[in-house]
Amino acid sequence: MPDDSVNTDPVHPSEVAAYVSSFAAELADMARGAGLVQVAAQLERAQRAASLFIEGRTDEPV
Repeated sequence: MPDDSVNTDPVHPSEVAAYVSSFAAELADMARGAGLVQVAAQLERAQRAASLFIEGRTDEPV
């Protein structure tokens, strides 16, 4: 029997982009603190991509 408390409605990417951006920025800080410079750089790129998406600037390179 399905769990009725779980929302299965589709979510538009713009609704979660701010969360992705914030999460990637936090992970980048943790990676940098752990000495994982390359991982931090990739996470910073992901954060920038999410921020550009939020701003509607999807045609700009990350």
